[in-house]
Amino acid sequence: FVGILVATPMYLCQRIISFEECLFAWVEGCKDVVEPCIVLVLAWGLGDVVADVGTGSFLAQAVGKWHMPASYLSPLVAVVGMAMSYATGSSIGSMGILFPIVIPLVCELTADETTRIDCVGAILGSCVFGNIISPIADCSILTAISTRCDLTGHVTSASPYVLLVAAVSLVVVRLPVAAGLSVWLAWAMGLAVLAAVIIVVGSPIDGKDTFV
Repeated sequence: FVGILVATPMYLCQRIISFEECLFAWVEGCKDVVEPCIVLVLAWGLGDVVADVGTGSFLAQAVGKWHMPASYLSPLVAVVGMAMSYATGSSIGSMGILFPIVIPLVCELTADETTRIDCVGAILGSCVFGNIISPIADCSILTAISTRCDLTGHVTSASPYVLLVAAVSLVVVRLPVAAGLSVWLAWAMGLAVLAAVIIVVGSPIDGKDTFV
């Protein structure tokens, strides 16, 4: 708000834009901020509800009955996050739903800080997945508009790259790490697989030494 009060007189004094254009820019900026604010408020409310009804303890007991090690919670969260973000088209919305549920759950299951941090990373990484290739995601729509590309064409062209990275990160990195493999070794394996796919499947751009 302070930035608006400072920037508006500067623009008007220098006659860079008119007062009507300032108002239009302010309204458009408010539109961009309203959705994250609403999601944040709803996430706070969901967090309070989850804490009051003891969702974390309930899910921890349910997972305990499955005899699933806490380390495998990260791949499970990643799959749920990818599916949810793709279906909703909102990474922030998916994070707002998953954080209040997953964090109490993993804290109930284990005291290992590495596993807890891994679950946080699984939420952050998986929720971005749908925001990139979901046809109803704001990022996909804005990218298609700004590049004057058909939305279906944009999603179709981006999906193979995103799905490849998601599959490699889940199968080659997250699952082996959950089974006890070193994180650094898993990362090296993931990079090696991606490089091999680019070399074997990729085709060079005409006149250049780069691959796509």
